[in-house]
Amino acid sequence: MKTVLLVEDEETDALIFRYTCKKAGVTFSLQTVRDGCYAIDYLSGAGIYADRTAYPIPSLIILDLNMPAMSGFDVIKWIRTSSEHKDLYIVVFSSSYFEKDIKLAYDLGANSYVTKPCNSKELLGIVSMFERFWLHPSRN
Repeated sequence: MKTVLLVEDEETDALIFRYTCKKAGVTFSLQTVRDGCYAIDYLSGAGIYADRTAYPIPSLIILDLNMPAMSGFDVIKWIRTSSEHKDLYIVVFSSSYFEKDIKLAYDLGANSYVTKPCNSKELLGIVSMFERFWLHPSRN
Protein backbone atom coordinates (compact mmCIF):
# COMPACT_ATOMS: atom_id res chain seq x y z
CA MET A 1 0.00 0.00 0.00
CA LYS A 2 1.31 3.43 -0.91
CA THR A 3 1.59 6.20 1.65
CA VAL A 4 0.58 9.83 1.31
CA LEU A 5 1.89 12.47 3.72
CA LEU A 6 -0.50 15.36 4.33
CA VAL A 7 1.20 18.44 5.78
CA GLU A 8 -1.57 20.63 7.16
CA ASP A 9 -1.52 22.96 10.16
CA GLU A 10 -5.31 23.38 10.42
CA GLU A 11 -6.57 20.42 12.43
CA THR A 12 -10.10 20.74 11.04
CA ASP A 13 -8.82 20.70 7.45
CA ALA A 14 -6.73 17.60 8.20
CA LEU A 15 -9.73 15.82 9.75
CA ILE A 16 -11.95 16.73 6.79
CA PHE A 17 -9.28 15.48 4.38
CA ARG A 18 -8.97 12.18 6.30
CA TYR A 19 -12.77 11.76 6.37
CA THR A 20 -12.96 12.47 2.62
CA CYS A 21 -10.27 9.88 1.92
CA LYS A 22 -12.32 7.32 3.83
CA LYS A 23 -15.48 8.33 1.95
CA ALA A 24 -13.64 8.11 -1.39
CA GLY A 25 -12.41 4.60 -0.55
CA VAL A 26 -8.80 5.41 -1.35
CA THR A 27 -6.25 2.62 -1.37
CA PHE A 28 -3.41 4.63 0.17
CA SER A 29 -2.40 5.03 3.77
CA LEU A 30 -2.66 8.65 4.96
CA GLN A 31 -0.12 10.05 7.40
CA THR A 32 -0.57 13.59 8.70
CA VAL A 33 1.82 16.11 10.24
CA ARG A 34 0.96 19.60 11.39
CA ASP A 35 3.74 21.75 9.95
CA GLY A 36 6.86 21.91 7.83
CA CYS A 37 9.24 21.04 10.66
CA TYR A 38 7.32 17.84 11.37
CA ALA A 39 7.28 17.05 7.64
CA ILE A 40 11.07 17.21 7.52
CA ASP A 41 11.34 15.13 10.71
CA TYR A 42 8.99 12.57 9.14
CA LEU A 43 10.93 12.41 5.88
CA SER A 44 14.29 12.30 7.71
CA GLY A 45 13.14 9.55 10.04
CA ALA A 46 13.93 11.71 13.08
CA GLY A 47 12.57 10.95 16.55
CA ILE A 48 9.33 8.98 16.56
CA TYR A 49 9.42 8.86 12.76
CA ALA A 50 12.45 6.53 12.80
CA ASP A 51 10.08 3.53 12.78
CA ARG A 52 9.57 3.12 9.02
CA THR A 53 6.98 0.40 9.59
CA ALA A 54 4.74 2.90 11.36
CA TYR A 55 5.91 5.91 9.30
CA PRO A 56 6.83 4.69 5.80
CA ILE A 57 8.41 6.94 3.18
CA PRO A 58 5.52 8.50 1.25
CA SER A 59 4.96 8.24 -2.48
CA LEU A 60 3.25 11.63 -2.46
CA ILE A 61 3.31 14.67 -0.20
CA ILE A 62 0.28 16.97 -0.11
CA LEU A 63 1.56 20.23 1.23
CA ASP A 64 -0.06 23.37 2.60
CA LEU A 65 1.98 26.55 2.09
CA ASN A 66 1.11 28.91 4.92
CA MET A 67 2.11 27.20 8.13
CA PRO A 68 3.79 28.28 11.36
CA ALA A 69 7.44 27.46 12.05
CA MET A 70 8.29 26.45 8.47
CA SER A 71 6.37 27.24 5.31
CA GLY A 72 5.52 24.82 2.56
CA PHE A 73 7.95 26.70 0.33
CA ASP A 74 10.77 25.82 2.72
CA VAL A 75 9.68 22.18 2.73
CA ILE A 76 9.78 22.08 -1.08
CA LYS A 77 13.31 23.56 -1.04
CA TRP A 78 14.43 20.97 1.51
CA ILE A 79 12.92 18.06 -0.41
CA ARG A 80 14.40 19.11 -3.74
CA THR A 81 17.89 19.41 -2.22
CA SER A 82 17.64 16.10 -0.35
CA SER A 83 19.36 13.28 -2.20
CA GLU A 84 16.98 10.72 -0.67
CA HIS A 85 13.71 12.55 -1.40
CA LYS A 86 14.41 14.82 -4.38
CA ASP A 87 12.14 12.74 -6.66
CA LEU A 88 9.17 12.70 -4.25
CA TYR A 89 5.93 13.90 -5.83
CA ILE A 90 4.82 17.18 -4.24
CA VAL A 91 1.31 18.55 -4.66
CA VAL A 92 0.78 21.95 -3.08
CA PHE A 93 -2.73 22.07 -1.59
CA SER A 94 -3.33 25.64 -0.55
CA SER A 95 -6.09 28.19 -0.17
CA SER A 96 -3.84 30.78 -1.85
CA TYR A 97 -4.91 31.87 -5.32
CA PHE A 98 -2.00 34.34 -5.57
CA GLU A 99 -0.10 34.00 -8.84
CA LYS A 100 3.19 34.69 -7.02
CA ASP A 101 2.59 31.73 -4.66
CA ILE A 102 1.72 29.42 -7.54
CA LYS A 103 4.75 30.51 -9.56
CA LEU A 104 7.12 30.21 -6.60
CA ALA A 105 5.83 26.72 -5.73
CA TYR A 106 6.47 25.53 -9.29
CA ASP A 107 9.82 27.32 -9.47
CA LEU A 108 10.93 25.52 -6.30
CA GLY A 109 9.94 22.14 -7.71
CA ALA A 110 6.30 21.37 -6.86
CA ASN A 111 4.79 18.89 -9.30
CA SER A 112 1.31 20.37 -9.04
CA TYR A 113 -0.64 23.16 -7.36
CA VAL A 114 -4.24 22.60 -6.32
CA THR A 115 -6.36 25.24 -4.65
CA LYS A 116 -8.41 23.99 -1.71
CA PRO A 117 -12.05 23.63 -2.70
CA CYS A 118 -15.01 25.30 -1.06
CA ASN A 119 -17.22 22.24 -0.71
CA SER A 120 -17.03 18.55 0.15
CA LYS A 121 -18.09 17.33 -3.31
CA GLU A 122 -15.13 19.11 -4.93
CA LEU A 123 -12.78 17.77 -2.23
CA LEU A 124 -14.01 14.24 -2.89
CA GLY A 125 -13.14 14.65 -6.57
CA ILE A 126 -9.72 16.09 -5.73
CA VAL A 127 -8.87 13.24 -3.36
CA SER A 128 -9.84 10.71 -6.03
CA MET A 129 -7.74 12.61 -8.58
CA PHE A 130 -4.72 12.58 -6.26
CA GLU A 131 -4.91 8.81 -6.07
CA ARG A 132 -5.56 8.21 -9.78
CA PHE A 133 -3.04 10.66 -11.17
CA TRP A 134 -0.17 10.59 -8.66
CA LEU A 135 -0.30 7.09 -7.21
CA HIS A 136 -1.74 5.01 -10.05
CA PRO A 137 -0.86 6.83 -13.28
CA SER A 138 -1.27 3.69 -15.36
CA ARG A 139 -5.03 3.81 -14.64
CA ASN A 140 -5.41 7.18 -16.41
